[in-house]
Amino acid sequence: MFNLLEIIFPIIRTNALYPTQTPREAIRFSAKLRGLPNADERTEEVIQQLGLENCANGAIGSDMIKGISGGEKKRTSIGFEIVSQPDIIFLDEPTSGLDSYSAEVAIEAVRKLCQKRQGRSALATIHQPSSQLFFQFDDVIFLARGRVVYQGPVNAVSDHFKVLGYPCDFGHNLADHVIHLIQILPEKVISEWCDRFLREGVLGARGFSFIAAATASCTPEDTDFAMAQSLQLIEEENHHRMNALNIHQTEPSSVGVSRASLPAFEQVLPLFLREARNLYRDFGVVKARLKAIAFISIIVGIIFFQSGDHNRSDYSPTAHLGALVMLASTVMMNHANGVLLIFALHRSVFVREHAAGLYGPVLRIVFTNSGCLRSILDAFYLFFVVFG
Repeated sequence: MFNLLEIIFPIIRTNALYPTQTPREAIRFSAKLRGLPNADERTEEVIQQLGLENCANGAIGSDMIKGISGGEKKRTSIGFEIVSQPDIIFLDEPTSGLDSYSAEVAIEAVRKLCQKRQGRSALATIHQPSSQLFFQFDDVIFLARGRVVYQGPVNAVSDHFKVLGYPCDFGHNLADHVIHLIQILPEKVISEWCDRFLREGVLGARGFSFIAAATASCTPEDTDFAMAQSLQLIEEENHHRMNALNIHQTEPSSVGVSRASLPAFEQVLPLFLREARNLYRDFGVVKARLKAIAFISIIVGIIFFQSGDHNRSDYSPTAHLGALVMLASTVMMNHANGVLLIFALHRSVFVREHAAGLYGPVLRIVFTNSGCLRSILDAFYLFFVVFG
């Protein structure tokens, strides 16, 4: 027995990646935390499979940091998961936000990954695909109000809806045609389509087309015989198709790696190195925080100047205590505000990596939100300003 969740790897819609990392570093980070013995080799293999050679050493980027294109980010996001060679890949709207060419390249890369190893499957939710993109898929499911309107081969969609009386006009996008029908036709018609598909099965539409073609030129006496032969051929085709589907109903491949990650003490080094690189490459943010702390510290120092001098005639224990409280709150609040801002920016990264089982929330707090390194810098600088 095996856990299905260990062989299904979801790829979320948003590209939840560190903006200061490169595609090579992001994929290698995933490989190392998944405990792959040949992490570097697998990383280079995935980069070649996804066509990321030209941008492998460029920053991924964000709204504030210049980086690689949207299509390259999407392929990097795919590579982050497939580096462990999963048996099933689930993509949530992988073409959202991409132009038609970038979307086609991303789906073609996924298709090649599935063709490279028998038994690997990819499932994707997709909206408004181009004609070229639509026909890259082997099978498709159209849903309406939670029910299946059609499920089967992509190349049989046209025949299915032609039999239903709604053929797609020449030159029109077939996927858009079907989605448009589902949205504009009455609910009663859609419900009848769902019921009919439920009765006829995957090859129902092609079966009706095949029967119609086989009996079109028959005499009334031969019609029953031709129909019986057609039904037998359809049943055989259904049988062969189900046998083909059963290939995937096996134990997960031994090549694939489960979600189990490294022990906690071995997770520290990759997380520390990623945070150190992020700190070095985005040092402008650290400088801004240090300047803000220095400014606030100077203001507090002016207000409470020499308030701790016991030899002054106007010495006040209340003022002395107030200075200490302000100093402590300055250290705490400046660090807390920085952590809250960083956590909001990197929340999607943590959600994705934690869901994949790469590391736990404790290490996230210590390393991923910059708490450790930036706290040391903040405390050192504040100490220098106040006591230097």
